[in-house]
Amino acid sequence: TLCRAEGPRRWLVAGLLVAGGLSALLGFYQFFTRTGPPSFAIGPFLRAYGTFGQPNPYGGYLAMALGPALGLALFWPAASDRWRWGSRLAAGLMGTALGLSLSRGALLGVAVGGLVVALLAGRTTRWLALGGLAMTGVALLLGLGGLLPPVVAGRLAQVVAYFGVFDPRTVPLTPENWAVVERMAHWWAALEMFATAPLFGVGPGQYTVLYPLFRVPGWEDPLGHAHNIYLHMLAEQGVFGLTLYLLMVGSWWLLAWRTWRRGATAFDRALALGVLGSLTAVLVHNLFDNLHVHGMNVHQGLLVGLLAGCRGSEDRG
Repeated sequence: TLCRAEGPRRWLVAGLLVAGGLSALLGFYQFFTRTGPPSFAIGPFLRAYGTFGQPNPYGGYLAMALGPALGLALFWPAASDRWRWGSRLAAGLMGTALGLSLSRGALLGVAVGGLVVALLAGRTTRWLALGGLAMTGVALLLGLGGLLPPVVAGRLAQVVAYFGVFDPRTVPLTPENWAVVERMAHWWAALEMFATAPLFGVGPGQYTVLYPLFRVPGWEDPLGHAHNIYLHMLAEQGVFGLTLYLLMVGSWWLLAWRTWRRGATAFDRALALGVLGSLTAVLVHNLFDNLHVHGMNVHQGLLVGLLAGCRGSEDRG
């Protein structure tokens, strides 16, 4: 296939980086010119959303595309100047645009993906990652003790609330908590579906169809999915389907790890480490969204196909 030789693999990766960079530039334009729906406005700016119609899937796409760019920029020491500066430029554009999307799920995914890569990449990065974890722990302890400035403590409280679990029927709605309560209402509906058919679920594609029967009062729009791919799988395909899904994505992660450890070339190993970070970011972001939309499953398939091509080169070597 196309990916079995390193030359074609490089062309495919270059195309993915160019696409990510162009998407990032579109996000810059939207953010600074306030081009888009008024509901995305934040002060004098507007959350970037690319061609996805929403900031969160846009952030998820950028997180997916950012990994290979960073992997090649940081872990391919023999790269030519064209690849070195090209991957750095693409990573800088995509990382900045990801921040302009203000997608908390995508930012958390990138943070966890970066942490995993740092822990694996070497002794220096491992110590840096552990230091970052320690600083995060200290900040949380200071927040719990009321020792942080009010502004910082307020933002920290919002983050904790974003990742918390609660009964959406008991929470008064405010403009600040609307998105969090909306997401929780869809989690609740998915759990109710799962409770009716725990082994095999209510059926593929039935979440939206059956949502009116299980919805939380006041939340009529099914939004297409449960805003948590794992709960969505439980609702539609039960424990059996979720187990198969986790085995599938786990095999992708294992393929990335093995390619990084045993890749035939430095390019393949750097690419695999970056893809490993991307896969981790997607696994985390999918706790709050569904990134198998807007064709992003095709992008993820290309990344896995590149890994399989790297493994093929290794086997022939």
